[in-house]
Amino acid sequence: MHAPLPPLSKDYFARVHRALRMVRACGRLIVRAASEQSLLDDLCALAVREGGYPFAWIGFAADDENRSVEPASHAGRDDGYLSFVRATWGAGLRGAGPVGACIRTGAPAVVRDIEDPAFAPWRDEAARRGYASVGCFPLQGEGRVLGVLALYSAAAGAFDDDEVELVADLADDLAFGLRALRADARRRELEASLEQQLSQLQRREEEYRTILQTSIDGFTVVDTSGRFLEVNDAFCSMSGYAREELLEMQVGDLPTVPGDHSGHLIDLVDGTSNRARIRHRRRDGRCVDVEVSASFLDLHGGGRLVAFLRDVTEEARAEAELRTAQARLYRVLESAPVGLCATDAAGVLTLAEGRALAVLGSDLAGRSVTEVFGEGTPCADAWRHALAGETVTTLVKEGGRALEAHLSPMRGPDGAITGASCVALEVTEREEAAAALRRTEEQSRLYQQQFLQAQKLEAVGRLAGGVAHDFNNLLCAINGYADLLVNELPVGDLRREDAAEIARAGQRAAALTRQLLLFSRRERPLLETLDLSEAISAVSQMLRRLIGEDVLLLTELAPATVRADRGQLEQMVVNLVVNARDAMPDGGTLTLSASAVADAPTCASGPSPETRFAMLRVSDTGCGMSEDIRAHLFEPFFTTKERGKGTGLGLATVYGIVQQLGGRIDVETAVGQGTTFTILLPLAPATIPREAPRPARASPAHVTSTVLVVEDDEAVRRLVKRVLRERGYQVLEACDGIEAMRLCESHPASIDVVLTDVVMPGMTGGDVSRAIARVRPAAKVLYMSGHAEDVVARQVLAAARAPFLPKPFTPELLVRAMDDLLAPPDQP
Repeated sequence: MHAPLPPLSKDYFARVHRALRMVRACGRLIVRAASEQSLLDDLCALAVREGGYPFAWIGFAADDENRSVEPASHAGRDDGYLSFVRATWGAGLRGAGPVGACIRTGAPAVVRDIEDPAFAPWRDEAARRGYASVGCFPLQGEGRVLGVLALYSAAAGAFDDDEVELVADLADDLAFGLRALRADARRRELEASLEQQLSQLQRREEEYRTILQTSIDGFTVVDTSGRFLEVNDAFCSMSGYAREELLEMQVGDLPTVPGDHSGHLIDLVDGTSNRARIRHRRRDGRCVDVEVSASFLDLHGGGRLVAFLRDVTEEARAEAELRTAQARLYRVLESAPVGLCATDAAGVLTLAEGRALAVLGSDLAGRSVTEVFGEGTPCADAWRHALAGETVTTLVKEGGRALEAHLSPMRGPDGAITGASCVALEVTEREEAAAALRRTEEQSRLYQQQFLQAQKLEAVGRLAGGVAHDFNNLLCAINGYADLLVNELPVGDLRREDAAEIARAGQRAAALTRQLLLFSRRERPLLETLDLSEAISAVSQMLRRLIGEDVLLLTELAPATVRADRGQLEQMVVNLVVNARDAMPDGGTLTLSASAVADAPTCASGPSPETRFAMLRVSDTGCGMSEDIRAHLFEPFFTTKERGKGTGLGLATVYGIVQQLGGRIDVETAVGQGTTFTILLPLAPATIPREAPRPARASPAHVTSTVLVVEDDEAVRRLVKRVLRERGYQVLEACDGIEAMRLCESHPASIDVVLTDVVMPGMTGGDVSRAIARVRPAAKVLYMSGHAEDVVARQVLAAARAPFLPKPFTPELLVRAMDDLLAPPDQP
């Protein structure tokens, strides 16, 4: 037998009864609701009034980042509780309560006792207001949970299954009501939008009708039978008929001009033409010239011809008069020894006669002055000034001949400008003599400018050499201590990465200094085996910043190995890219390609074509160059840029580098068709391997050698002393030659190596080594310097043939140079 059901309490029946009253009343609320907000407010009030719940609220699930629940309505004993709730439907602590669970699952969520741990964030505030249990019910709609209905009971253990089922039905009814109200609101919005669009269409129709009726051009609509369907006031005035009369007529009813093409308008109706000039007879018998422009429309109700008509009677008369005047002038100019031409007010040549104008070509009449002489040319500007009322004299050069043109405006009876006239006289011999004199003066001025520019470049070179020396000393210390930090810090230490970044930046700075010396011609090129494509890729990012965002950079790179100086190679590419950028002021495409070629194309300069080459090609879509400019392209100081915008050395430098590397260069260009530079460099022999860093020589187990360091820069001196002492060397240090001599004379033990800077105040490195040789003849000498090699060579290397350590050097290079110097002769 089944166990008997527990007795139902009066409280149970009371809650169920209240819930039933709420459900019944909810239906009436939905039917009477005037808006969504009023329905929500009335439902919350109903829950408090009929359901007996001390507090009720409705919130909607927001799709924001926090997945918050936005309260929309509430009723009952709130006392600030709703602002405290701040429930969410996310996965956090405030989303773990009944509100969040209800929205996430789409099912009712009940806390029958606020001591439930899931209700912990709100327990104290709920207890203070007398809430003992909570029920949350989903509002379903549009395929998702729109929100939640939350009811709070003062009795613990409330919200049993029957009550939950009844309130869930109420929530479903409420959701249905919300969906219906929202659908109705959307419908009203659509109706309002349609009404607004219809009103706009009607307003535009009225505007268009007003425009057509007030137009100075005639307007008409004709059907395929030729019957007038619509006319405007201008068409009525042009024809001499009233609007009511025309709407009763056909095109064929209009009077015609005997002997004229009166059927033109009928042709337009038939759709065989869309523009014509006809002679039209008005109702009063007066003839007018009319220009007709028509379009045929194929509508559902049949075809329609829409035509615009303009009275051009005055224009036609003016053209006839002009033709008569031209005929008279032609007869006069047949025997004239000069050229005579004229334009209308728009700058179109109406007359061009005379032997002097033969150089400009034939059939000039009817062409605009900008078409004949070119936009922005001095002659075109002279015509523009003449048409503006000025008297102008200009020089026209064409086909090896020179014409002196005198232009003046032509005016009508009312004083208005109707065009311009020009009388041209040939002055070829005079201009040739003047041009020869100007060339002589210009050549003299150019030589003077080149001399001054050469002096400036020499000064820049001397300055670059001095700056490089001081900067190399700084870089020697920076790079040296950075390498020491890298070697001393353990792998994985972030400080080791920081030190490595410092070292890499110092290496880039050293390369930049070397490029500065190369540019100033104070550094001999350092040839190495390079992959041309890799060298271009290494500077591609810099090139993209250099050309700007309006130029597209494309690269087509294939392996091609050459023997070259990396700095010179990069300088050559940058110079070509800058020239290409300047040729594309409005943007364009720049293409860099590199590859090895078996059969090199014939170029304008360079060695025999039997050599195999690596080809570098730089192509742009810019303005291109004329043949005259191309002929002088690689000449030093030749430039087409404005004064102060270029030195004329960029392409000359490129040409010099290519020649120095045993290559050749050619250029293909045409005005308006872009430019392509093709550079061919000899491929490196396959037997020459890429230079790999030489491994450091194994240091002897015990180093007893003594090194005298002579260096005027204190930071470099401290670095060298530290590195050598850590290697095991005994180190003596001197800041100049005088102190070095004092140490040589006073030091009791032997001195094995003198490490000296080449350029120092007082005594140079060469002076120091020669003076020490007299006191310590067994001491070996190792020179170091941050100056360019030509300076060092003049000081010591050419005469002494001693080893040289260029600055900046790394601790590894210093130790290797010292070990090599002291290694026994038979040790490699």
